[in-house]
Amino acid sequence: MLPADEDVAELTRLIWETVLGLAVEGGSDVASESIDLRLSVDITGGWEGTVSLAMPGALARSAAAAMLEVPEDQVPPDELHDAALELANMIGGNVKGILPGPSALSLPRLERVERAVDPGGDARRLWFESGGKSFSVTVVRRSGGST
Repeated sequence: MLPADEDVAELTRLIWETVLGLAVEGGSDVASESIDLRLSVDITGGWEGTVSLAMPGALARSAAAAMLEVPEDQVPPDELHDAALELANMIGGNVKGILPGPSALSLPRLERVERAVDPGGDARRLWFESGGKSFSVTVVRRSGGST
C-alpha cells in the first residue's frame, strides 16, 4: 500500500511552507522540468520503500537560501546540498510517520540526474511548483513490504 496522494501532498506543502516560508502549489501527477538533483531516503521495517525529492538546482538554491536566511548568490555548494538533503529527510520522516510501523529511516542520499525517471512498480510521483520551478516527491514501495 502506498500512502494517499492527499497525505503526501499535505505533508510536502506543510514542510515547504513552514521550513522554507515559500509558497507551494500542486500535488498532481502532471508536470515536467529539468531535474538536476534527486535526494532519497529509505524506509525499512513495517513498510519497505523509498521516498525521493527531485528538483532543479535553481530550486535547491532557493530552498537553501530560505533555510539559511541568506541571498541565493551567497549559498555555498555544500550548504545547498545539505539543505536539500534535510528537506528530503523531513519529507521522508513525515511520510514514514503515516505508514505501518515500526520502521526506520535511512540517512538521505544525493544523486545528480539529468531528468526525472519513471519510478516504475508500486510507486506514485506528485509534482509541485514553488517560485515558478517544479519539483516532485515520489514514494516507491518495495516488493515484500507490508501493505
